[in-house]
Amino acid sequence: MGCKGSTVPIYSAENAPASIRGALVMTWQMWTAFGIFLGTCANLAVKDAGKIAWRLQFGSAMLPALPLLIGVYFCPGMSADMSPPVMSLLRSFGPSC
Repeated sequence: MGCKGSTVPIYSAENAPASIRGALVMTWQMWTAFGIFLGTCANLAVKDAGKIAWRLQFGSAMLPALPLLIGVYFCPGMSADMSPPVMSLLRSFGPSC
């Protein structure tokens, strides 16, 4: 999961209306658990494929990652109330970062 596990719920909570914010973040957790289940099913389906089983297991992990990678480019930027503190923090590291 890595950074995606923490950045996507924060991003969606920042951009969602207050009336659905909690439900949206909890739905993210539900779909994460469902994705883990599907990954386990995919691994069980190809475990007896012989010498190429490990390649099929790695390749099946790429299937949900590609739409996510493409979808990132269509997301709007940060909300206006969060961007000034974040940008000032990033600028404090200097031009070398």
